[in-house]
Amino acid sequence: MSDWNLDEVRARLLKLSTTIVSDALDGAGIRNNAVAGVRPVWKCPAIVGTAVTVRNIPAGTRTQKHHGGFVTAQHSKPGDLIVVGNDGDIENNGWGEVVAWAAKMKGVQGTVVDGAVRDVDAFEKMGYPVYAKGIVPRTARGRMIQDAVNIRIRFCNTQVNPGDLVFADCNGIVFIPPEKVLEVVDSAEQLHRTEEAMIEQIRAGKDPLDVGAKSGYEDMLKR
Repeated sequence: MSDWNLDEVRARLLKLSTTIVSDALDGAGIRNNAVAGVRPVWKCPAIVGTAVTVRNIPAGTRTQKHHGGFVTAQHSKPGDLIVVGNDGDIENNGWGEVVAWAAKMKGVQGTVVDGAVRDVDAFEKMGYPVYAKGIVPRTARGRMIQDAVNIRIRFCNTQVNPGDLVFADCNGIVFIPPEKVLEVVDSAEQLHRTEEAMIEQIRAGKDPLDVGAKSGYEDMLKR
């Protein structure tokens, strides 16, 4: 059982950026939990939530009784964030408008996709945050199927587990293991304070080399 509250942690993270949290993850020895190349597909806000994971695969000869996105939404609860492992596929859709509505009605914070999505205009109109590697017009029906929900997946070059804390903003996405959340957030806040103090000194005309040396900037992430 985690000893942190999602709403409280979300409020703290949304005052920071994924860049500073990535630094805090590095400082904690978690060096592969920040991903690049998955960006907001509309000018949506930063999002924080607990991961509901899904793995998609090419349809092949297998069939599915229900559309995978609806199944994923049924596994979700308020505060969750859907993480779609699509192997970086930018040719086939990994998330669309109708399933976004199903997720939104469950109180899901948003969806991040290691691959492509469609219906970007609809996401913006409904105010549903989506992050992806690309955009396509065609449906996943007959092309992709859902292989499994709430299992360990590969998302870009990161291992993501159900229940990991997900933070996405315009810089990228970071995944924090539940047992490391407070350690990483505390560290990120300290790093942020240090960097803000450095910026204030540089803007006041101090020598950046001197500011960097006195702050220990190069050694800030060493364990």
